[in-house]
Amino acid sequence: MSIHRVALIFDDRLRPDTTGVYVRRALAGLVEVVHFHPEQAHAIPASGFDLYLSIDDDTAHRLPDCLRPRAYWAIDTHRDFPARFARAVPCDVVFAAQRDGAARLRAAGIDSATWLPPACDPEIHRKHEVSKEFDVAFVGHSCPGPRDDLLALIRRAFPRHFLGRAYFDAMARIYSASRVVFNRSIRNDVNMRVFEALACGSLLVTNDLADNGQAGLFTDGVHLVSYGEPGELVETIGHYLAHEQQREAIAAAGRAEALARHSYRHRMERLLVEVEARLGRTVVAGAGMARHGGEAFGPADGGVASPAPSGAQPAVTEKTNPPGSPLRQGGKGDP
Repeated sequence: MSIHRVALIFDDRLRPDTTGVYVRRALAGLVEVVHFHPEQAHAIPASGFDLYLSIDDDTAHRLPDCLRPRAYWAIDTHRDFPARFARAVPCDVVFAAQRDGAARLRAAGIDSATWLPPACDPEIHRKHEVSKEFDVAFVGHSCPGPRDDLLALIRRAFPRHFLGRAYFDAMARIYSASRVVFNRSIRNDVNMRVFEALACGSLLVTNDLADNGQAGLFTDGVHLVSYGEPGELVETIGHYLAHEQQREAIAAAGRAEALARHSYRHRMERLLVEVEARLGRTVVAGAGMARHGGEAFGPADGGVASPAPSGAQPAVTEKTNPPGSPLRQGGKGDP
């Protein structure tokens, strides 16, 4: 049996820039995709699809057991693990965006749980040719604790900053106009901001996430820069603001690495190959699809591929991925 038609299930109204939006855009360049909202679950046809793919979106997906084979990409295992585990139990193949989340799922009995990190969408997360307006930028939500403490520190130390919310093209323009992009994940998660900021071509300064897989994706000091203590953050940002050539060289290398190995197309190629390997199906994909996305993770992280450095009306049907597709603005999957 060949995989050429996928039912994609996620909600894009609670957070319209949720991960599923990027998945849909990437998958549509590889296979035929029909998007359903979770409340349509009992009207989704039990035939006519080669894979039913559920994407984490902070809503409960209660899918009929007849929808098979079923895969699930758990994004926020660091926020509500019991809910993600409950959604994973009835699935045939499970992926997790965080390496420790995949390990925790496997330890809880989800043997197929495979690490599949977040990514970037190069058509949205792109470098704009704009002047550098900000020394430091953070696009996202405040969060009581270390993140808010560090944002307050940045406000005091670097007056030329952008700290707030923006979406899609506006977010990419802010990143492009910033000399440094700051990141502080919530619970040791390699979040979406890591990949989005890198793809926009500015230097990413992030908390050290090496023990959750970031070191296998990007090299500290080559593609991005990590920090430890709050005082180290200010010192690190100050250093790279004063050394433009060094800063821009790391930023360019980070962007090149993100685009070459860490797009949502790469992730969906990897996902389809993993499903093929586990379920014995052949992926019938668009021209130019690689056998895997080239990510530096594999069997040790739960994968089986070789590692490398008519009832419901569908929400949308896609066979291609047109550039510049309009996206509604809303909340971010990773705060």
